[in-house]
Amino acid sequence: MMKMSTTQRAAVAAAKAKEVKTCCNCWHIKFGIITLGLIELIAVALILSGMFTQIINKSRKFNCDEKLTLR
Repeated sequence: MMKMSTTQRAAVAAAKAKEVKTCCNCWHIKFGIITLGLIELIAVALILSGMFTQIINKSRKFNCDEKLTLR
């Protein structure tokens, strides 16, 4: 292994510092993963609630003459 001068070591350290791990190139990786995970969790919950609503409403039988009541 070659010995590096102090200047070379400083240049290598500066180059590595530019490659800090980020999420979406703006957040720290831990904060970004938590934020994106929460957004995905909310989206999945909305999709599932919509599916369950469709299933529940599909089993109901409505007559056009009946008055619909909203709960």
